[in-house]
Amino acid sequence: MGEFSFNKKGAILLMLLDSAGQVGNGILMRDLKSGELKTLESAKASYQGITWHENGEAFVTMKSIEDKAAEGGKTHSLVGFQMLSGTFQKTTYDPKTDMAFPKGFVVSTNRS
Repeated sequence: MGEFSFNKKGAILLMLLDSAGQVGNGILMRDLKSGELKTLESAKASYQGITWHENGEAFVTMKSIEDKAAEGGKTHSLVGFQMLSGTFQKTTYDPKTDMAFPKGFVVSTNRS
């Protein structure tokens, strides 16, 4: 496991998986009331930093994918989930697909 974090109420545990070769990396959620363990996302990528919304119903993390053409050898995007109707709904922001994102800029790994 790379990182973990509980929401403010302590009812949800998030885990960012980090394994050799990035096989099985992803975001896992454990509902501590029901005991449910759910994979929210899995990819050949690295995940870092969990930032919860103050109400504990949403969070964001950074996703990094190896890209030899990119500065630093990786591209970074943001992956967020919000609890809607009892389930987490995913939203992704990838600057590579945003034509309005300034050329020459990157998503920094220094903040989350």
